[in-house]
Amino acid sequence: MNKTTVLTTLIPLLILIEGCGEPTRPPDPVLERFKDYYTAECVQREISRLEGEAPERLTARLDSVRTRFGFSPAERDSLLGAVRDSLPRWEEFLNDVLQRLERREGELRPDSLLLP
Repeated sequence: MNKTTVLTTLIPLLILIEGCGEPTRPPDPVLERFKDYYTAECVQREISRLEGEAPERLTARLDSVRTRFGFSPAERDSLLGAVRDSLPRWEEFLNDVLQRLERREGELRPDSLLLP
């Protein structure tokens, strides 16, 4: 084989291999809804902590959030477990939740602590 043949075979092969990384997947709608739910749960937990509420009141808040987003306690635990099983997936999940919390930051002012 001469140099030209090797190069013309190798270059497309290298380009093909380089492009075979993990494909970009569209967002999973259930996971995106779960991120919104988890964000709302974090907000309600913080509100409850700031107000010094009894555990029963926090449970009622979290039940309300789960109902609003359509997740049962078992579905919540299952999805959370699936996300936590992979450190990169858990890190990405938490980063997305953090971004959502930052967008909702104004909702945690003392004058806006009511459950929506």
